[in-house]
Amino acid sequence: MVIVPVAVLFIVLAIFLAVPGAVLADNVSWPNSVADANSTGRWPEIEDIPAASWLVIDMKTGETIISYNENERVYPASTTKIMTALAVLNDPGYDPQKVLTASASAVDLSWDSSKIYLQEGETIVMRDALAGLLLASGNDAANVLAESLSGSIEEFSRRMTVEALALGAINTSFMNPHGLHDDNHYTTAQDMATIASAAMKQDIFREIVSAESYSLPASNKHIYNGWNLIMNTNRLMHFDDSYLYSPYISSVKGIKTGTTSKAGFCLVSAAETHENRELLCVLMGVPYNEIQGSTWIYSRTLLEEAARKIGSPQVAYEDRTNKPEEIDETTTDNSSSNETDPTSIETTVTENSKETNESPLPDTTAKDNNSDDVSSIMADSWFWPTVILFGSIIFLVIVVIVQQRKINYLRQNRRIRRN
Repeated sequence: MVIVPVAVLFIVLAIFLAVPGAVLADNVSWPNSVADANSTGRWPEIEDIPAASWLVIDMKTGETIISYNENERVYPASTTKIMTALAVLNDPGYDPQKVLTASASAVDLSWDSSKIYLQEGETIVMRDALAGLLLASGNDAANVLAESLSGSIEEFSRRMTVEALALGAINTSFMNPHGLHDDNHYTTAQDMATIASAAMKQDIFREIVSAESYSLPASNKHIYNGWNLIMNTNRLMHFDDSYLYSPYISSVKGIKTGTTSKAGFCLVSAAETHENRELLCVLMGVPYNEIQGSTWIYSRTLLEEAARKIGSPQVAYEDRTNKPEEIDETTTDNSSSNETDPTSIETTVTENSKETNESPLPDTTAKDNNSDDVSSIMADSWFWPTVILFGSIIFLVIVVIVQQRKINYLRQNRRIRRN
């Protein structure tokens, strides 16, 4: 019978899968779920950041706090749009309510290009175009602004380079207003920090990059208000304190993302410390195939380290949802005393977290104790081999029983015939 060998084959297959699964489970620590993978709550260290260059400066004084390869030439990708917006705001013809018209060339972009989906002949006011430029990273918005103010992409790009040079960005060259790759379109982390610091002095720029979203009003091509709800591509603006929890950083204030295959992942961000000092972080050239972290995570590490170097930690968070239900008396006493050395506070918090085998960062992966983690069970290395094994055994037993009954039936028929 063919059925019996097939059943035996299934059993052998189950054993084959089970043995390697057991070996892997014994020698490799595979997380059974995302929660397991993130259970330590650890942020990357500075030396773990795989970027081409980065730096953090004090936005008011321009002082460099921490840096790495800050003068190395890099491709800026869409962080270019910081300079685009600054050139628009500095233009004598700037009027937030001035109506612009999208040309055919301005909206002629590849399908995978970042855009706000303006159509040829569509009208949009400058302020809305700036929001599309800075929040959604719209390349069509960049082109419309450039053509409207300078007549052509090339002329506007030349103006961008000249204005950047006037600010002190001496190692920067812009070939377009959007940041799509061009070998002659480059900057440095230091220059980008100079440009972004100047842009953050503009109230309209600061207001836009600090927004989480922006709703575009109706136009001659889109008849409904809110036809495009623009979301800020900078995810730092979407996270609350339970994610960005820090004894040094109180809030994040933008600024701009950038990504191309040649530039990698880039992010220019700003934050304010608990002592009201504004920091600006430039992170350039995180590898395009990076899977361990992101520009948001790495920028958070850089801002945290810079803030730690220039300030004291604020340990007590009385109104935070991520505050532990029970606080060690030593930590409470240290945090409430005005005469306590900040270093000793930080040391105490670290020691307490080690004693309880917990990170001082909030656990954002906690699960409901009453819920069943089905995916975790199914991910176990023994689960599927066990299912196949028992299923095969049951199947084989059924086949044997059926065959035995068939044999008995045939024997009875032969006896009847003999009689």
